Amino acid sequence: MFGIYKYVYDNEIIYIGKSDNSILNRVNGHAKEMKFQPYLDKAIIYYTVYENSAQTDFYESYFINKYKPKLNVAKMYDGNIGVDIPEPEWHLLSELNEIEKKEKTKKAAVFKTQKAYETRIKKIKERKKHIENLKWLESFLPQFYGSYDIELSVDYTEDNKKIYMRIFELLHSTDGRSLLIGDFPHMDETGKKLSVHFLKKSSCKELDFWNNYKTMIQQTIDEHLAEIFRINSEIREAGFDEYE
Repeated sequence: MFGIYKYVYDNEIIYIGKSDNSILNRVNGHAKEMKFQPYLDKAIIYYTVYENSAQTDFYESYFINKYKPKLNVAKMYDGNIGVDIPEPEWHLLSELNEIEKKEKTKKAAVFKTQKAYETRIKKIKERKKHIENLKWLESFLPQFYGSYDIELSVDYTEDNKKIYMRIFELLHSTDGRSLLIGDFPHMDETGKKLSVHFLKKSSCKELDFWNNYKTMIQQTIDEHLAEIFRINSEIREAGFDEYE
């Protein structure tokens, strides 16, 4: 908050200052200065608000030289300043406590909303990535048709690494479920082989996996799309643009 404040003691302006951040913090700082000590009990503090630091610089200098407060030293010039500017509307500093408190609460709410927005965007990205992997899975699985307890071991190449990562992400489902039902992929001790075990027979055969996997994949995609729609609805309600 940009503003100027003044100390009034026995109807005399004894100090004028400015703040381009928190007027309250600035005034609290003065309370520790020796020159203010004799006046703290009875001084009444007022403030007025401006739009920017250029204005606070100008008006602070103007009012210091207009009233010549005895506790001011800097920006004090001899003689008459030669201009007359109307007095601003001064407010009791005690009123500012509530105003700044509301501003802090508002900023905290905005920050909280922003964090919530970022969290939801992250969730949508995770869902979209999972949908991509599920679509890939539909074209990847037919080569293993009818098989269970598949042990896939491939050389470490960039292309195989992509397969490895897709399987890893599919096993590590965003909603806690995995169509592949297996163990997380791993690299062997030599660092040259990528291995993964998936479609565990004990679990997948009960699902009649090979007769139902396309339907299961589509259902899972639909669930992700529905969740993305729900999250985007929350984003719109919070006043943000939905994530495409």
